[in-house]
Order: sequence, then C-alpha cells, then structure tokens
Amino acid sequence: MTTASAYVAALYESTKAVKPIAADPYYNMGYVIGVVLFFVVLVLIYKFAGRWGWFGVLIRMACAILVAFRVMSLLFAHAPAS
Repeated sequence: MTTASAYVAALYESTKAVKPIAADPYYNMGYVIGVVLFFVVLVLIYKFAGRWGWFGVLIRMACAILVAFRVMSLLFAHAPAS
C-alpha cells in the first residue's frame, strides 16, 4: 500500500459516522436528552444569576466550571459501545 492510499484509507476511517455511546438505543436517547437538559438548566441559572451581584459572579463561575467538566466528559469519557 502506498503512502497516498494509506492516507486516503485513514481519512476514510476518520470520517465514518460517530459510534453510539452504548449499544442500547434507549440509553443513548436518555444520555443525549440528559445532556441537553443539563445545558438548558445551566444556561437558565447563568442568565438569572447575573442579577445577584457578587454572589451571582460566584454562581456564574461555578456554571462555567460545570460546563467545562461536562464538555470534557462528553469528549473523553464515553461508555464502551458493545
């Protein structure tokens, strides 16, 4: 296999559809809905906490930290698909 064809094969493999989080479709659906609801609630808290002065700043910092943790868990910690 030449270098160009190996590159094309690797590029093809990397563009395949994303694997599901788990084998159970109900688990996948619940996982995605849970993540969406998490972000909706966090955005509402973030918007509402802006009116609370210095305490709101602390709440907003906590929201930012929670978002960072959630994004890291979404990117790096998937349940094994079997």
